[in-house]
Amino acid sequence: MASALSALGDGLPSARLDAEVLLAHALDKARTRLRGWPEDPVSAGQAAHYRELIARRARGEPVAYLTGLREFWSLPLEVTPETLIPRPETELLVEIALSLTPADEPVTIADLGTGSGAVAAAIASERPACHVIATDACP
Repeated sequence: MASALSALGDGLPSARLDAEVLLAHALDKARTRLRGWPEDPVSAGQAAHYRELIARRARGEPVAYLTGLREFWSLPLEVTPETLIPRPETELLVEIALSLTPADEPVTIADLGTGSGAVAAAIASERPACHVIATDACP
């Protein structure tokens, strides 16, 4: 972990969090498992994978692209470099949409230019009676 923090340097305010998330991903374990059982063995392949993830993060690649996941509205979303990473402040848009949408009426909601589909998925998870349509144009 110390070498990972050194590689990420002072330029990343989230260096420790990034290093932990990437280690958990490389080991396919929860972050809480890492803290609770730090003596768990790490294979050479896992260590090499972790070093590669740290190197890519140090070059500026977002953690979400490295892990392939991003949480939004408590939903785990798959992301790739071809997908926009949902921003936490976009959850405000979900809050506004939910405040305007009756909880028990089966209205249709359209999310045009949906990108990752995060907003549509969040609304659909909160308003199961609604019909949510999400669409985007991908090259």
